Amino acid sequence: APAADGAAAAAPAAAPAEEARKEISKPEMTAKRPDEEAFSAKVAEARERMDGYRKQIDEIKATLDNRESSRTNSTSELGQARARHSEIKSQLRTVIKERNGIYTEINEQEDMRKARLAQISDLKKAIPHPSVEAIEEAIAAKELYQQTHPLSLAEVKKIMQEIKDLRASKPRVKELHDAVEQLKRDKEVANALYARLKEKAAERDALSELEKKQGKEVERIRARDLGSKSDVSDLIKKRDELKKEMSACREEVKKLHDEHNAAKKAFGEQQRLMRAYLAQERHKEWLKREEERAAKRKEREAEEALRVPWEEEMALCDMLSTYLSRFVQPKAPTAPAP
Repeated sequence: APAADGAAAAAPAAAPAEEARKEISKPEMTAKRPDEEAFSAKVAEARERMDGYRKQIDEIKATLDNRESSRTNSTSELGQARARHSEIKSQLRTVIKERNGIYTEINEQEDMRKARLAQISDLKKAIPHPSVEAIEEAIAAKELYQQTHPLSLAEVKKIMQEIKDLRASKPRVKELHDAVEQLKRDKEVANALYARLKEKAAERDALSELEKKQGKEVERIRARDLGSKSDVSDLIKKRDELKKEMSACREEVKKLHDEHNAAKKAFGEQQRLMRAYLAQERHKEWLKREEERAAKRKEREAEEALRVPWEEEMALCDMLSTYLSRFVQPKAPTAPAP
């Protein structure tokens, strides 16, 4: 009886939480899954063009370097500018390498997060109640029901197995809580990685701008020293045009990545909303079943209240008395005294 009262009190307490749950309408499945193969093909084609431009630029650079090395009167100013340019490019390569390392860590962290989410999902499916207290309450309710209701042997075995399963699920509750806490710590690590990635991106942008300025300074000095060569200006002009084409290819690749990521994000959000909608519908069905079970339980309790106390026991006693009367000899009547 106390456990039944507790369950009845818990139902009204849970009602406001259910009412506060926001209704989710069925999302329209308009976003399509991005075509990874088409995206990869477009990126590969743009990078192939970039490689062609880079090869031509390297050939022009080799030509200019050869002509410059043939000059005996190269100024120290150009040497210093080139040394500074090489130093900046070396720093830029280091920063890019560190940034790529952070990308690798982020991908590994994302794989760990997905594995952790799958583990939590499996544990939630395997655990009938979210806490040890809830499991203890469920066990107490089943034991009380077993003690206060006439049950067949099969029903008793079923309840005992359910109690055994509930007790066996207690260690998984701790495992679930540990996995949730680890997921929170993983999120903190991921946030720190993204903060580092943002810092490296800013550092890379600053070094890239500085490298461009220093490269222009080197070209200015080189063009001045090689001004007597008739085709130097044409080579530099062609090289600059090729660099513009390379920049356009980079922007094209960046745009492809941005569009692809936006499509993936939209598709993922659509899938998330659909999962939330389906979960909501399952929850509604569960509430409906709970209401039906509560109505049936009240109906059984009303029938039990109308029964005569010990009715079955009294009937069994009557049957036993009738059966035993067959083995009792009736007493002979006694003769009256003279």
